Amino acid sequence: MHILSSVHSLTLSLSRVLQSENQDLGEAIELADAAKQVLLERRENAEKDFRGIFKTVSEISAKYDIELRKPRLASKQTQRSNVQTDSVQDYFRITIYIPYIDLFLTHIQDRFLNHRKILSNFACLFPNKMKNFNEESCAQLFEPYSSILRDDSRDIWVDEVKLWRQRIAGKNVKNSLEALDVCNGDAFPNVHQMLRILAVLPVTTATNERSFSTLRRLKTYLRSTMSEDRLNGLASLNIHRDVEVDPQRVLEKFFSTPRRVNLLYNN
Repeated sequence: MHILSSVHSLTLSLSRVLQSENQDLGEAIELADAAKQVLLERRENAEKDFRGIFKTVSEISAKYDIELRKPRLASKQTQRSNVQTDSVQDYFRITIYIPYIDLFLTHIQDRFLNHRKILSNFACLFPNKMKNFNEESCAQLFEPYSSILRDDSRDIWVDEVKLWRQRIAGKNVKNSLEALDVCNGDAFPNVHQMLRILAVLPVTTATNERSFSTLRRLKTYLRSTMSEDRLNGLASLNIHRDVEVDPQRVLEKFFSTPRRVNLLYNN
């Protein structure tokens, strides 16, 4: 548990960004890369870093009279690490701490940093990320999306990007959402469309999972036979809580629906 806490505390900022509603693939990759560099430093200084973790665990174990000892070592082991060492600290460092860091680094690389190639071409839209304009990179970005842009000419696209870079030069535009706020869709239609694509590139499924987690509050056992329209309506009300609903309009709509039960009370 202390190893997990030590490693996962480095990725807390990344976790918060991934669970936010305004996610940005570029920011996620930058944070993932920063976390990777810190983990690589811990990997190189594993002996020193694990010494502090093991000291904390030893103090807690002594407080509750728990003996720290190595598992039994077999002469031939195929399913578990069988490190030949007399030190309990070295055993857990070699068999648990270092392999867990290596596994964590692999997952960060596969989940985020492999998308760096996709994002690198989008950097031509941000002068602060690509100071020297690379026309080849800009053209590579144009090829896969040319069919959905207003102009299918590579030359028009490159010239529009050059003009766009000049337009936002000196502005502190960090991500696609901030760029969309200052991008005129009439003046830069192709750049505007490309920024929209960048803004919706999926980073995680956290937002979708939030909607799934609310389903049990809506579709209870008493409402298991509700229609799809009613379920979608209740889900929308539950998710979009910022939308104000006029109770009077709801009642008027409800009363206008033909029903056998008389819901109107007359004196």
